[in-house]
Amino acid sequence: MPNPVLSGQCDFCQSEFPSQLDTWMPAEASDQAKPLAEMPSAAPYGHYQLLRQAGQGGMGIVYQAYDAALQRPVALKVLQLQRQGQFHQQQLLEEARVASSLQHPNIVTVYDISRAEQQSYIVTEWLEGQTLDQYLQRPLSLPDKLHLLQQIAAGLASAHQAGVIHRDLKPSNLMICLPAQQVKILDFGMASRQRRLQQQAETEGAGLPPMLSSQLNTQWSQHTTAHQIKGTLPYLAPELLQSDVDASIQSDVFAFGVIMYELCYGVHPFLRDTADATMQAIVQQIKQPPVHPVELPQSLKNLIDQCLAPHPSQRPADLSKVAIFLVKLQQELLQRQRLGIWYPLARWQFWAVITPFILVVSLWLGQQSVDKQSLLSQGKTLALLPLQNIGADPSVQQFLTGMSLSLSQDLAQIGQLNGNVWVLPPAELGQLKEVSTKAIYQQFQTELVINGSLQHLGNTRRLSLNLQNGADGRILKSTEVDLALDNWDLAQQQVRTELVRLLNWQLPDALPLSKGSATNDTAYKAYLTGISYLYRHDYKDNIEKSLQQLQIAVQTDPEFIEARYALIDAMLQTARVRDIHHWLPQAEQLTNDLAQQLPKNSRLLALQAEIAKLHSDYPRAIELFSQALQLEPANAMLIHGQARAFDLAGQTAAAEQHFQQAAEISRNWYFINALAVFYYQHQQLDKAERSYRELAGLAPNNAQVLQTLGAIQFSRGDYPAALTTFKQAVAIDNDAVNHSNIGTLLFYQQKYAEASAHFALAVELKPDNYQLWGNLADSYRWAQQPDKARESYQQAIRLVSLLLEKTPKLQNARLRLGLYLAKNGQSRQALQELKATGTLKKPQQLINAAQICEISGERQQAVDYLQAALALGYDFDSLQSEPEFRQLLQQQVLTRPEGNKPASTI
Repeated sequence: MPNPVLSGQCDFCQSEFPSQLDTWMPAEASDQAKPLAEMPSAAPYGHYQLLRQAGQGGMGIVYQAYDAALQRPVALKVLQLQRQGQFHQQQLLEEARVASSLQHPNIVTVYDISRAEQQSYIVTEWLEGQTLDQYLQRPLSLPDKLHLLQQIAAGLASAHQAGVIHRDLKPSNLMICLPAQQVKILDFGMASRQRRLQQQAETEGAGLPPMLSSQLNTQWSQHTTAHQIKGTLPYLAPELLQSDVDASIQSDVFAFGVIMYELCYGVHPFLRDTADATMQAIVQQIKQPPVHPVELPQSLKNLIDQCLAPHPSQRPADLSKVAIFLVKLQQELLQRQRLGIWYPLARWQFWAVITPFILVVSLWLGQQSVDKQSLLSQGKTLALLPLQNIGADPSVQQFLTGMSLSLSQDLAQIGQLNGNVWVLPPAELGQLKEVSTKAIYQQFQTELVINGSLQHLGNTRRLSLNLQNGADGRILKSTEVDLALDNWDLAQQQVRTELVRLLNWQLPDALPLSKGSATNDTAYKAYLTGISYLYRHDYKDNIEKSLQQLQIAVQTDPEFIEARYALIDAMLQTARVRDIHHWLPQAEQLTNDLAQQLPKNSRLLALQAEIAKLHSDYPRAIELFSQALQLEPANAMLIHGQARAFDLAGQTAAAEQHFQQAAEISRNWYFINALAVFYYQHQQLDKAERSYRELAGLAPNNAQVLQTLGAIQFSRGDYPAALTTFKQAVAIDNDAVNHSNIGTLLFYQQKYAEASAHFALAVELKPDNYQLWGNLADSYRWAQQPDKARESYQQAIRLVSLLLEKTPKLQNARLRLGLYLAKNGQSRQALQELKATGTLKKPQQLINAAQICEISGERQQAVDYLQAALALGYDFDSLQSEPEFRQLLQQQVLTRPEGNKPASTI
């Protein structure tokens, strides 16, 4: 039966934390969506399975699809090239391959470009949000507008440095991903082929493919001129209209200037009623005045004028510098808003004049007052955001990402020795939809956040670092450091030193990270590149790239210990998602080799414990964690790891004790949430609610907290309260989990048709989740819609089978496979899967096993499993809400254990 998708324990990684269910649904997709039956067969697209048509443009049809190999939703664009010659088809695909080489946070990621059965297609990430022209319907402050513009500039600068020109920049090619306000530039390289395709069409006598529209009140694809124009007319630079020249960086800059004008003045500068009038306005520089008076900083007005200059040489040559300017201007405006009349006091010119007076007063006051910044820097939770590469130099992007991850690990170790500060693990950051100070504080209540940006100034690389108050984003301290150009190991030491100084920490000499561990810069570059690929292992081929780079690092410098640790991590991750039988032994061998070389240390012992858990050798994992804790008794992460091992081993009391101990040592979201979910999983609802109340106090606007409360209310049978809570969660985060939870509540009230509508929405938002497909199938089954139920069960069976092919030892996943098979009428296979799960030790696992047996006609086995679940504390009255057990309960064949008392009336 459907359960609230609190997420419980992940069937893949056995994590007890709520999983982040990302959505990639564009806001306008629902209007254009077509049912799967009306779409072409998915067969030509390999492991990409078409789900529905999401849109259509001049260059092709876009589908929402599912990548069965990497188990993620994607956008698949089928290119309409049937009318084009083979040579030009290959040119278009080659240009798409060039665009796919771009990796930048503000450029849509191209996963794959391929051709099969006369169909060429491009696969990209699936995005949720609105295009810029849609997004501008809402009111925006000037700092918000500058935030969007600097991202556009940074993304374009990255492409330009890689030799790629967009050629069709316009609001409809800019996606604003919500709620993070992250800009993604779409359709790189597509418009560049338009003119050649038109020429080819003229030569071959074929019709022209329609040009993409700007969607600004006029369909500009319908307006043509005496000579062919590539791009969208209202955003074309004057030189493209007056002469037969190709697009350039400067023409992209002009289009960017048009967008700046639109955002800042609220009106398009050149858009007129006809194409000819629009061309004349562009060429003669006749700009539309603002509809309403607009006050802008003079420096911003000057920049807009420079970008819209009539001659290319008069425009900015490098958009990375424009991005830097916009970032600084935004920060200045925000500081002005925060400080109000006190803003002049924050400027260095003011303090330069009165510093002598302050020095005298300081002598009088002594230590009677505490500096506010020093006070805030004593926070107990810290997050280091990935460092931003403003210039987007492709040669350093991977290095900088890897450095951010490595520095987080360094700070975690140093923080343990500086007031036991907890540093948010990079893996938690990677799961967030939005990586920003606001989002991290809302999710984890992180008191301090560090962000930084790298600028490329000639032969200098300057890194700016800011320490922010997580609650309101105020900058507490900032610093800059010029990095070594030819030694990344030394550069990381420089940054680490500045971070420690920024935090007022002490850097113990005894730690191995206090000095560089690589003797070869080639090895260090390969190490940074490898861990950056591992951070985003969900991208195509990134795991393989990570392994390759880390192997290069280890082979180049065999004594580079950090690279060997990272290589083991990469092998373990590959074992989880690729082939556990191949990669786990290799990781284990490298770990054993490292153990023979190094003295015993907690990091190595914890790694060996994780390997033991993957072998399902939980007693060995517990012992290894104990050895690690002898070296670091107060390490909350080690205690938490041992708690999970106890839980997997079925030692519930010991697991509870260790989850509690970790939360007491480090009182933050991460460990309190782990304790709350543990209680929920084991049906200790009073304790779960107490932990939830503490979480609610920490993060009142956190949707996961509301998921927890709603799940507790649901488990107690208080359906009206749970429904209210889940609706509150939807209002905060409109994701698949929250919609599925509403469907679950309706299901248990036997409102099956209404439940199926919510489950269908959840599946639409997250089509790669087999549990959501199973919930949808259950609702159809009890709503007497057998055809839809069968189709949905088959989807759930297919998805969970793909997971088990990679990682066959996942008990929860195999139980669900058996349950879906039984409900789909495949009883023999269902019982075989149940047998393959091995010993079951958790109440919910035993309930699922009983469902399989009851549906398959094995009543006595079902009773045995139910009695075992009740003996472990499963609530007897909760069985009443399970439709599968109605006949069994009517026969009164179960015995209520002592202490398992009837629930009180709510």
